Amino acid sequence: MRSLAVCLLTLAAADFVCAADKFYLHPNDTVVFYGDSITEQRLYTMLAELYSVTRYPKLDVRFVHSGWGGDRVTGGGGGPIDLRLERDVLTYHPP
Repeated sequence: MRSLAVCLLTLAAADFVCAADKFYLHPNDTVVFYGDSITEQRLYTMLAELYSVTRYPKLDVRFVHSGWGGDRVTGGGGGPIDLRLERDVLTYHPP
């Protein structure tokens, strides 16, 4: 039973190492989360960031949370869409 557990862990580790080559983010990338109150609260965005930094700790990726409560695609509390995109997304130079 013990050797079966070791085999399964070894296979899982090998699969994890192979999956690292296929990860979408690359060193020095910037990820900008743009959205409304859910983005502003960092609920789901922190899960994505946590996944990346715990599985790829040496991958130097910057995460920016640019959420405004009540915003819509056309704009809202943070201003019109063109202002929001310029100030809250493009200024961080995402790829």
